Amino acid sequence: MARVSIIGPTSIVIGDVTGRGDLEIIGRVQGDVVLEGTVTVAPDGVVLGSIRAQGVRVAGRVDGSVVAKESLSLQAGANVSGDLVAARLGIEEGARVRGTVRTEGGDLEEDDDEDEVIADQSDDVDATPSEAPGGHERRRRDRRRRRAHGGGGGGGASPHAVPPPPALPTAPSVPATNVAPSSAASSSASTDSIGARSPQTNPSGRVGPPAPVVPALTKGVRGRRRPSSGQD
Repeated sequence: MARVSIIGPTSIVIGDVTGRGDLEIIGRVQGDVVLEGTVTVAPDGVVLGSIRAQGVRVAGRVDGSVVAKESLSLQAGANVSGDLVAARLGIEEGARVRGTVRTEGGDLEEDDDEDEVIADQSDDVDATPSEAPGGHERRRRDRRRRRAHGGGGGGGASPHAVPPPPALPTAPSVPATNVAPSSAASSSASTDSIGARSPQTNPSGRVGPPAPVVPALTKGVRGRRRPSSGQD
């Protein structure tokens, strides 16, 4: 019969517990328990850490994951806050579990080590700037910004951008010159001023009809009376 070690109800162990043989926890352990044997957590026992052993029986409280190479039994009143992994698993009515449950055979310790290596690699990948939180959203915003500005930032013009219209040639500017009025224009202006009858202005400032034009007659010529257009 294997030798059983007991952590009494008044005992508090701070740190990890490792060894060979069976262990019964009636008191309190603040750390991980790794044992080549069977670990039993009594109804008043508390383990604030993970448990890894050949077999595990829990009737108390465990705040951590529980891995059993052979069998794992949760008795009535057990309270486990963590993931459960075992080749054989039994849960009695009244036991409470907050975590995932996985049953599989084989060497669980080696499988768990592989999981840790994969987790470490994924953490390294997640730590890269390209996969940092919010990186996808920033890349989407950058692509939208480049599309809105025609692919700016040296990325070339967008294939859907409309080329600007060609610039129209500008006409050469002609310097303004003062043109003096010609003699013909002066003569026509003077003729118009002679032929036109300027209106007469009376002393009150009102504009009246133009003065009648009386043709000049030479000496010895009688004036002829213009026939009336109406009836005499």
